[in-house]
Amino acid sequence: MKTETKLKLEELHLAISEAKKKMLKESNAIFNTVAKELFETHEQLEEFSWTQYTPYWSDGETCYFNVNDAMINGEEGISDWEVKDARKNKESQEKIAVLENLVEITSDVQELLDSIGEECLEEMFGDHAQITVTKDSVVVDSFDHD
Repeated sequence: MKTETKLKLEELHLAISEAKKKMLKESNAIFNTVAKELFETHEQLEEFSWTQYTPYWSDGETCYFNVNDAMINGEEGISDWEVKDARKNKESQEKIAVLENLVEITSDVQELLDSIGEECLEEMFGDHAQITVTKDSVVVDSFDHD
């Protein structure tokens, strides 16, 4: 291969590396800003967490890194169907309001994770990890699975 071609490829690899560093730095800043806003907006939110990992085995299929759904205050996030179910069962308006708020929190947290994207989340927090976010901290623990 010609020296000129090698130099162009090296420049390209360097540009890609620099772009990834910039993406990671800016994604971290956005994550921290939006997480802070989530806690300010949702008084009921104490913490959110999720796991992310590459499965060790998948019926012989190729295994891919995956970010799992968020947990809210240590519980699985909830969806609209739980609010509909509460209405159907004639639960109190207070309970329905709490559930509606949890649906909104779940949606907002999941939107944050989806917006940052799996590639950035893996770079930010690593593989085989459980991430817990509170008002004051982000804790990354090793996560055993499979």
